[in-house]
Amino acid sequence: MISVLLVLAVIGAANTLPTDECASGDDRACERHWPGATCIEGKCECPSNHLKRDTKSGWACLSLIDASTGSLGPGLSCPLPAGSGFKLIARNGTDIFLCSTRNDRCPDGYECIEALSFVTNIYQDDTNGACCPTKRLACSQPAFNGSQPTLTRWFFNGTQCAEFKWDQLAIEGQTANNFETKEHCEHYLHHHNEQQRSLPHEQKSAPAMSDSLGHALLRTLLEKERAVDLPVMHHKSAGLVTEEERDAEAAWLCGVAIKEGLGMDTVCLAVFSTKCIEVRREAVYAYVNCVALASLYLAVKICEELDAIPNVGHLLRRLNSTYSTPELMRMELAILTKLKWDVGLPTVHRFLEVMLCVSGLPSALEVQLRASLESVLAAHAVSARFHPSLVALSLLSLTLESRLHPHWLSITVGLQRLFEVDECQVIACREAVGVVLGMDNKENATEWGCNESAKRATKKAHKRHRLNSKSMETKNARVKTLDDHLEIADALLVLYG
Repeated sequence: MISVLLVLAVIGAANTLPTDECASGDDRACERHWPGATCIEGKCECPSNHLKRDTKSGWACLSLIDASTGSLGPGLSCPLPAGSGFKLIARNGTDIFLCSTRNDRCPDGYECIEALSFVTNIYQDDTNGACCPTKRLACSQPAFNGSQPTLTRWFFNGTQCAEFKWDQLAIEGQTANNFETKEHCEHYLHHHNEQQRSLPHEQKSAPAMSDSLGHALLRTLLEKERAVDLPVMHHKSAGLVTEEERDAEAAWLCGVAIKEGLGMDTVCLAVFSTKCIEVRREAVYAYVNCVALASLYLAVKICEELDAIPNVGHLLRRLNSTYSTPELMRMELAILTKLKWDVGLPTVHRFLEVMLCVSGLPSALEVQLRASLESVLAAHAVSARFHPSLVALSLLSLTLESRLHPHWLSITVGLQRLFEVDECQVIACREAVGVVLGMDNKENATEWGCNESAKRATKKAHKRHRLNSKSMETKNARVKTLDDHLEIADALLVLYG
């Protein structure tokens, strides 16, 4: 009953807000701006169970209903995705970025959206909203499908609005690039286009690859990587660890990480340090699980928050481990000794983090890559052939290509040249990772290196991309469109050549 009264009070207050003018009875003008909006007495009004709020780029409608439950949603929310916008509010660690519409102090790419009226009353200062993605940020984010996509939605893929399936139940990974109708997507696209034209050339949404700190971190990781040997494959002889057994341990670590709610940085460090120890010690299988468990506990203490670090005895009991606390502590000391107390290992996850920063891609993509990354970690056939930097590059490249990202090739080539690796290595690693993820069924995917035909195919793709970019630039010389940013993507091929 209280929820119903709150909703009615909010809707009543919304009617006093300024609205866009429209010709009497012309619902289409309002519908283009927001799905379900209607023209009432010369003004656009949001559909039922929605609240109108002003933004920097015009009015928007906040859904009062949680799309995943069908009941009244949280008081702090963002316009997109409709009914799930509360999952996109900017956070500083775990704290929500609260703000005031009077002095918008949100992070770059976000704007202050006023909360529901019954939420603002609980704050003593002038805080009255939360930081939500701007239209420009929304259009640059990737589409999010989720694990059980069922609803049809639209997203801007960098060139045009395209259809995709959406999982409204997913909690993590949601993005604002999610529209109920193609018309609504194109309306955002129009505003995004206007903003792009008003930006300086170097600030447009093509991958910038100009972050000096990111480049420094990449160089540091690459230097560390060159000092680390790749794991060696063994057959079932002399009690040495085999490829299948190492995959099983990596998969076990991934499963434990999910069960314990650990981050991907933790599980990647645990898997990588486990494999480093196996390379140096040629550990027999009887001790591999102890190495893996000690590596996991060490990674937890390094990567997780202090209050999330479990007591070692409690961890052993939760995992039904037969090892004692002294045994695990001795193994942890042995691992640190073998690593020379340097735990800043160049893991796949650390390369991914820096690549997203350097490429100007949204950090939300990192969460969406978790399932794919776990599959690759448990594939010794990949980790024994390719260094973490190449695995991370291939995983990112395949993901962007599968999502039809307009800059996937430019990003791949730019990072390849930053890493100073041959394109044959990239092709071979992409094929191997693609086989693991079910993205590539080529017969030569398991071969080492690449052949001359693969080289020629890659060069042709690069040339075709450059020609298409130049053709697009000529075609739109008189009429500017969003495709203008292909010029910047193409310039990367020259910049890093």
